[in-house]
Amino acid sequence: MTLASPKWIIGYVFVAEDKPPMRKINLMRLLREEPSISVELAGKALGIQRSSAYAAVKSGELPHIKIGRRIAIPTSVIRRMLQIEEQPA
Repeated sequence: MTLASPKWIIGYVFVAEDKPPMRKINLMRLLREEPSISVELAGKALGIQRSSAYAAVKSGELPHIKIGRRIAIPTSVIRRMLQIEEQPA
């Protein structure tokens, strides 16, 4: 499996939480401000299905951090894969 590196990114996605309603998330803001994101959000950012994102984690193609049962994807990895330039502060 090879992960694509699109030159664009979805502006907003809707993420279901435990309870409705779904909330709107700005992926670009998350990639800039958060140190890590879920595998599901990483998949959405990369334009792949959730199952493909988990398969990439399992195969080692998508670097991750495992803390207990939680799998987190560093946002720096996603930014590098999408070739998003870091803005100087």
